[in-house]
Amino acid sequence: MIIGTKSRLWLRWVGANALAEMLGLGATFALDILILARVAAATSVLASLAGIVLMAATGAIEGTVVGLFQWRVLRRPFPSISTSWACESRSSTA
Repeated sequence: MIIGTKSRLWLRWVGANALAEMLGLGATFALDILILARVAAATSVLASLAGIVLMAATGAIEGTVVGLFQWRVLRRPFPSISTSWACESRSSTA
């Protein structure tokens, strides 16, 4: 069976997304655990609020990793796509 160009692109894109999600979510999860450990030890409301804000911001890591991996796959078939793709992906997850 011969895999066409579109099928290869789709397979590369799906593979890149799977790897990016694994890396991005893994990093986000690890950072969130560290933040939770600090917040659990804190006694002030301000520290708790800062922890919530930081945990929400870690979503930008996952979005950036996914955007960069997608861009690496799509930049050849779609040369007009710039690295701003990663920034747009980051802002959608944060």
